[in-house]
Amino acid sequence: MLPATPDIDIEKATNGHDADRPTGPRIAEGSRVTWTYVITNVSDEPLWGVYVYDEREGKVTCPARYLGVGETMTCKLYGTAGVGQYANEAWVTG
Repeated sequence: MLPATPDIDIEKATNGHDADRPTGPRIAEGSRVTWTYVITNVSDEPLWGVYVYDEREGKVTCPARYLGVGETMTCKLYGTAGVGQYANEAWVTG
């Protein structure tokens, strides 16, 4: 029997735009921002205790804490656009 190889993929978007590379979408100061985090279980076993954390915005709201093999869920975080360029990272654990 081969050992399990747990792995999770995370893809973040800002107002529906993939913002992996600068400069990202232009958002007017004071406008509402929706960050979405698409989390996929790319491992060969189910994952429990799935949490997403954004280094600048904090804890991200997800619809579940469990992901079956190959399952995907979308987590969301809401904020307000500030002045200037914005950059950050997010992490997922499970």
